[in-house]
Amino acid sequence: MIEQITLNNTESEDIKMPFEEAERMFNETIVDIDKIVKRPPYAITIGNNNRGYPQKLATLGNISMLMGAEKSRKSFVKSLLEAGTIGGSANYNNDTAIIGHLGDKLIISIDTEQGEYDVWQNANRVKKMVNAPIDNYRMVGWREKSILERNALLDYLFNESPHRHNLGLVILDGYVDFVHNSNDQKESNLFVGKLMKYSSQANCHIMGILHTNPKNPSSPDAYAKGRGALGTILQQKCEMVALVEQGENNEFSQILFLLHIFTSRRNFFVFSKIAHLHRFRNFMGDKKTLHQKKRKENDLAKLHSLTVIVHKKIVQNTPIFEYYIFSQNFQLK
Repeated sequence: MIEQITLNNTESEDIKMPFEEAERMFNETIVDIDKIVKRPPYAITIGNNNRGYPQKLATLGNISMLMGAEKSRKSFVKSLLEAGTIGGSANYNNDTAIIGHLGDKLIISIDTEQGEYDVWQNANRVKKMVNAPIDNYRMVGWREKSILERNALLDYLFNESPHRHNLGLVILDGYVDFVHNSNDQKESNLFVGKLMKYSSQANCHIMGILHTNPKNPSSPDAYAKGRGALGTILQQKCEMVALVEQGENNEFSQILFLLHIFTSRRNFFVFSKIAHLHRFRNFMGDKKTLHQKKRKENDLAKLHSLTVIVHKKIVQNTPIFEYYIFSQNFQLK
């Protein structure tokens, strides 16, 4: 039987423990500076850097966050990352593709918001994008579970389940559904602390989705922040924070990396629900670089469900845009 856990218990300000236990715990945390510690392995990379090496997006043993306003297509970005991490047709272009480095490790996608049909539709979307047999992907729906049950199931997944030693990527859609009050700093700290512990002990990557603050014309910078105390703490602790925003007339969305060791605020992706590439040319203002794949526009126009990913890189202060066809048979909602 799964033991329920409570996150809103207050912790004593003064924590006391036996001397022997404190001494042991302190000694265990001492960093051996004579020992060489390897960089954390890649979980997901996205394209290559200027030296031709894979550019990391997420590493094992860390947590990250995708955030955005309602209906900004955060769930589609999640599917995009899941499919690219799995492989198949989703990452046939190695120059700009999202690539997973998990081997046979599992990808667990946890949805806490949508009903049965929409959860199935998201899972089926990933299947269509990959267009190949999938053995290491699991989608689960926890909408009907209580907050206590969700946390108990999460604890089971990382500590007791038969999958606990083979987890590669765990995605929570969304983070807020695991706390009672996202504005409670203590509860939010406890939950984020659990995420960091889970990712370390399972040597996996945990990625989650969170809404941003509502737009406020008098405070435009506040929009680029995760909602509540939970969002503030996650932005402090996450390896990577990405903002999904709607573009002009809701014809495209862009992913802007707000926090990443090897990326800057100028690096982003754009995906669109329209099939005509000239709209991208008008938006980017650069026609030549969008010809580098040498695809004819009249051929592209025949793909009525075209999904295009555009990658912007800054090389010697000059913007260079790369694009590739992610899925020819999938249409955004």
